[in-house]
Amino acid sequence: EFGYSSHYTSGNQLLAWNNRIALNADCKLSAGLEWQRQSIVTDDGFGGQYSQSRNVGALFAGAQGQFGAGSVQINLRHDDVGGSGGQTTGYLGYGLQIAPQWKLTASASSAFNAPPLGYLYAPYFGNPALQPEAARSYELGLQYAAAGQWLRATLFSSRVRNEFQYDLRTNVFENIASTDNRGLELSYKGVLGTTELGASLTVQDPIDADTGERLLRRAGKLASATVWQPVGACRIGAQWAYVGARSDNGGVTLAGYSLLDLLAQWDVARGVQVFGRIENLLDEQYQTVDGYNQAGFGAFVGLRWTI
Repeated sequence: EFGYSSHYTSGNQLLAWNNRIALNADCKLSAGLEWQRQSIVTDDGFGGQYSQSRNVGALFAGAQGQFGAGSVQINLRHDDVGGSGGQTTGYLGYGLQIAPQWKLTASASSAFNAPPLGYLYAPYFGNPALQPEAARSYELGLQYAAAGQWLRATLFSSRVRNEFQYDLRTNVFENIASTDNRGLELSYKGVLGTTELGASLTVQDPIDADTGERLLRRAGKLASATVWQPVGACRIGAQWAYVGARSDNGGVTLAGYSLLDLLAQWDVARGVQVFGRIENLLDEQYQTVDGYNQAGFGAFVGLRWTI
């Protein structure tokens, strides 16, 4: 018989200020500041103990406006993460209403993601030399909206530098020098009578830009569908998700899988809701990491109380 005790405590103190100004009905400005104190204290029970903290600051501003049939959105943000440096990122988006129901959209953006404290300092698998992720993304879309129906098709392309990945050979987090992902996303939301519907399909090709190989545990095809139906004070629904085959370490191929969940909500009083869900209704056997089976059929009931 073997026993041990462990504890993992993370904390995040946040101060934020946001300000929005409407210059007129067609032009709005926004700006803000954020400050965070992030911390983690861990004892895994096997001698792996560490305590780390850092300050994170951010400054951001944006503007959006309507100009005839066109609309523009611009955002800028600067993050300063203790121990990982600073980075300025931005977003530029444009939409053009080409017909009452049809809209063309285009955008370019950049992103910055500092490694979590655990990725950096956790005993055995942390890597203090881990670099922040930096990404650039581009999208071109066509959108249709009319009579309670909404459809969108989006072509996307992104490149990420220093993407995080856990290496099972070295058992530490590492950076991938550069990764690319290109693809097409189709999405739908609509109402038929009192029934709410939603669906999405993504076809993508996430690869290591240096080797051309597919990224580990990243599927080329993803799909989902949801349906909600109100019945008196209740809402009942179903949610389906599909994830295609993925590669894993050692040349292993993880099989694709489908999950079906049933959902229910009941507003018993103002601010009080009983909810329930049945997860993995068909008891699908699947793995997201080679050798680690995921949960099968499960049923849950809960209570939400809001003031």
